Parts: sequence; C-alpha cells; structure tokens
Amino acid sequence: MPLRPGRFARSRTLLRTLGFGAFALTACGGPRGDEGPGNAQVSLTLENIYRDARGGVFSAAISPDGRWVAAVAESEDGRGIHLLDLTEDPPVPRFWLTGGSPAWSPDSRRIAFLRDGDLFNAPVGDPDAVQLTDGLEGVRAPAWSPGGETVAVMASASGSQDVWLVPAGGGDARQLTSDAMTADEVRFGVSWSPDGGTVAYVGNKADYRADDVWLADVATGDERRLTTSIRAISTVPAWSPDGGRLAVLGVKNEEYWYLDIADLYLLDPGGGPEEPLPMSSFATAYRFRPFWSGDGARLFFTHQERGEHHLWSVAAEGGAATRVTNLGGVFGSLMASAGAERFAFVRSSSTAGSELYTVPASGGPAERLTRLAPVWDGVQSPREISYRSFDGHYIQGFLYFPPEVEAGGVCPALVQVHGGGTNSYLAGPNLADQYLASRGFVVLAVNYRGGSGFGREF
Repeated sequence: MPLRPGRFARSRTLLRTLGFGAFALTACGGPRGDEGPGNAQVSLTLENIYRDARGGVFSAAISPDGRWVAAVAESEDGRGIHLLDLTEDPPVPRFWLTGGSPAWSPDSRRIAFLRDGDLFNAPVGDPDAVQLTDGLEGVRAPAWSPGGETVAVMASASGSQDVWLVPAGGGDARQLTSDAMTADEVRFGVSWSPDGGTVAYVGNKADYRADDVWLADVATGDERRLTTSIRAISTVPAWSPDGGRLAVLGVKNEEYWYLDIADLYLLDPGGGPEEPLPMSSFATAYRFRPFWSGDGARLFFTHQERGEHHLWSVAAEGGAATRVTNLGGVFGSLMASAGAERFAFVRSSSTAGSELYTVPASGGPAERLTRLAPVWDGVQSPREISYRSFDGHYIQGFLYFPPEVEAGGVCPALVQVHGGGTNSYLAGPNLADQYLASRGFVVLAVNYRGGSGFGREF
C-alpha cells in the first residue's frame, strides 16, 4: 500500500525520531574533525542544542540576474535578511532587514518578504520597507509576477490554503483560488507562467488525499485540475522558459510516497500524458523543486545519495543524469538565478553548521560565501562504515566515538534508528548524537533497508 500523509498530519514535516536500542559494549575512541572557523564557540550541551543556538544561514534566494543573494541568517548584527553582492571579492553578508522568506522581483531591484505575518516590499539595500498586507492570515511563499506588478502568496485567510494576489505597489489583496488545499498544509507554493496569465500550484480540492497540480487563470480565477494520476511533492511546479511545460517532482498515486526517490515529470499545461521523464537517477522532492536552464534544454534538481545532497542535471528529453556539485553534506535550501546560470544553496556537514555557497551551472568548485554558523565545542567527524546484512546487502552506518578513551577502553553503545520510513540519516550536524558521544557513548547511526539514498530496490 502506498504511504500517504494522515488526515491530521498533512503539514507536519517527517521528523527524525531519536530512537535508540540494541545496547552493547564496544571498544571506543575515534578521530576528530573540523571544517573551519565560525563566528562563535558554543558548548555542546542539551540546553544549547535545543534552544535554537545553531545560528548560521537558514535559507537564501539569489536574484534573477545572479548578482545578489538575500540570505536569512543570524550574525552579530542580528537575525534576519542579509544582503550579499556577488560582484564583490569576496562577497560580504550585511544585515539588511528583519524578516524572512525573501523573493526577488524579476528586475532584481526589490524583494518581497515576510515580517510578523505580513508581506513587505523593499528596494535592494534599503532598510525602509513598505507593508503590502495587513492581517491577511497565514501569508507565506511570495512569488512575483513576470512583470513585477503583483506578488502571489499562499494564505489561509479563507479557511484553506489559497492563492492570493497582492499589488506590489500597495492595495487590496485578491483571493484567486477557493479551497485549493487543506489549511494546515504548508509544503507548497505558487508559480507564474512566463506570460503572467496563469499560476500553477498543488491542491487537494478534488480529493482530500491527493496532491494534484492545478492551474488558475489570473484574470478570471477559473481553476483547472491538470493532473489526476501523480502526487506532486516538489515545493512548486516549475514552468519552462517558453511556458510549454511544467516540471514537477512526484510519484504515481499507486506508488509508495517516495520523498527522496521521486521521479521528474514534464507536463503539458494543456493536458496530456502524466509519465515520468526517463532518466538514470531519482530526485529529492521534499522541500526542493526543479529548475530549468534558460534555453529550456536542461533541468536541475537535488538528489540525496548515501546521506548527502548534491545538485544534479539532466537533459529535457531525459537520459543520463549527471552531478554538478561534489561537496557532500546536507542542503537546507537551493535556489537559482533566472536562467539557472548560478545556484545559491545552504549547506551543512557533520562538523560544520549551515553556511551559504554558490556554484555556476557551468561547473567548477562551489564557493563558500559565509562563516556565520557557530563552532560546536567537541564536535568530531563520525566514521562512515558498512556492514553486511542478513541478505548480503551492505548497510551504511555512521559511528560516533567519545573524544578521548584509552586504547582498549570499553564504552556503552547506542543504535540510532532514523524515522520517516523512506527518509534517511543525513550526514549533517547531528548534534544529539555528537552530544551522546561527548558523554562517553558510542553511537551507531544506521541507514537501514527501506530508506532513501540507495535506489528504490533497496
């Protein structure tokens, strides 16, 4: 039976559960690791781990022209939107605005963003923002129209998640859709067709348990269900540059709800077959979306393998998918310039917090742009291992060791079992496991059968 979100859990993320079992004794002691300085040293305590002391960069949006990055981050100047000019060498993050969820205007001169539950608009570098909504409940996921006159948002003011249109220069918001999605479902956003006449979004208006792609006419408000056989998972449908296709990450309705092993679908906005693009890889759909190259010849997507995220690319006709980045670690967000010439992404690793990186679509090394995340005292790299399972397959694991133990010493051991079914244990800053290791435990984190990162057969 396919796994589907429960009625009261549509908007909840698939949280990793901290489940331990299989106590044992084992010899211990292991290597230390570090990935460079941050802006503060933080003690590895439960109080610090769970009081939101992680800091660093939380999300980022690159401007359509590729010059600017608006990064939601925490620095010594405060928590909020920081601005980076990529023409500087090196780019320096400067505190700009209090708020979050930045979205660039098509001309790269302004952002729309959220502050205290309302939508605002501000020119580049200007700390004086103009408020666009006043009390519109549940505003989120702003997206500019191609002409820059309107900002579409998702909001729950109607009692459901619906698309609302907000004049960028100020004025009353207009509800475009009705009963588009359950009110507590906040995974999805909205995207504009290149001609500005249509918006695409994910809705369950026809079937509560469905995640269909829908289209709405901006002028008339007429809504049309585009898909009936797939469950969309990516955050927003992505229009091709010519408006002739929509790229969506998802799975067939009868299939398992693969979040990290999704297919890429290219849909005709006028209707037609709903078949996955034949390619040699899968895509990580949950919290991510695909991007089109400026000429419509290629697509870019995130793929998780063996606990690490990478940026991949495939031709629009399918075939061999190839990897663009080689950093490893875990992506927190990924955004692209207008023609996907450059990407900005937030990355963390087992020993480093979330920082901002950029990489050109042409390839080459990714460039780290910030050093804002704190350095956790005593954090060390886990040792990646494999062990043979009952059926002959080799299972990936990560071993966390106490920092200092005499040779031949004995330590209590814990097994970390990730949650989420087809999710995976990721090679990020798993601070609870680091803390347990610092307290004398050996922790083995297991990517067991049925999880992601090893293909669907696994």
